[in-house]
Amino acid sequence: SEVAMEGAEGHVCFDVDTLAKARKMIGKPTKVIFDLYNYMDADNQLDYLAILNRGLELFAGDILLFHMKDCNFTPGSKPKQMPFGKGELDKRAILTAIKNYDPDAVLVLEETTGEDIPFAVETIKTIWESI
Repeated sequence: SEVAMEGAEGHVCFDVDTLAKARKMIGKPTKVIFDLYNYMDADNQLDYLAILNRGLELFAGDILLFHMKDCNFTPGSKPKQMPFGKGELDKRAILTAIKNYDPDAVLVLEETTGEDIPFAVETIKTIWESI
């Protein structure tokens, strides 16, 4: 059976490079759940596209799914999470990078609930089909 690992700021695998190192140390095949928001903090929040591109490079072929989240930038602290499609992230740039990496990528909404779900799904679908 397969195992998938997910990194997060404030945890042992706090950035994509550390998660890549941990996967190598395990010495057995592992998949990755890629959650861009999890790697964002007060210092790197505006570098999110570089984090995404580095993760796509490091985990090529091993990303099981992408957690889709959005946020508003918060100077001096971790960005504030928002329902997907209602925050400040460049959704087109993120989805373009993911689609270029894997046109069959599995995208999973996380922390988007209730009445925000249809808008999030439509946002993803509209952007995905236009790139």
